[in-house]
Amino acid sequence: MALYVEFMQRYLLKIAVVIISLVSVFGCSNKYDPMVLKSINLNIEGFQKEFTFTNRYRGNYNLGLYVDKPVFHLDQYETNFEIEITIFQHNNQVITEKVSNPVFNFNGWEKGKGGLALLIYNSPKDLPLNNALDCRIKVLKPDLSFEEKYGRPKFYIRKMSDK
Repeated sequence: MALYVEFMQRYLLKIAVVIISLVSVFGCSNKYDPMVLKSINLNIEGFQKEFTFTNRYRGNYNLGLYVDKPVFHLDQYETNFEIEITIFQHNNQVITEKVSNPVFNFNGWEKGKGGLALLIYNSPKDLPLNNALDCRIKVLKPDLSFEEKYGRPKFYIRKMSDK
């Protein structure tokens, strides 16, 4: 009996290692969870940050800012910034957009949380599937009051519903 228990413990440990490896490689998240979610600083002209991401599903995606103090769903964000969003594939620019106004507002992932979408794209139409892409955001014109009004923004890239 002791040999059987020892065998089963080793067997289950091997299965657990395989499962952990698969989760770390392929992920275990909802396809609508952000692929990128990083704090940025809209107060400093020239501030830039780079991220790497991969589109894993066909359909529409959006890039934007997630905030802790979102506006009411029908209200508009008061923005005074200009951001340049550049996406590269193998060091070649694929998309470059200067944005200053949100495409749409949303209330999202948690109650009382939300943000503003700045750019929408489609994969594979605009950007490829299953290829590493680099995204660089650069603050061209700072907004010194944005953080005070809405909280520290987090830049996100995520899959959105295609309906």
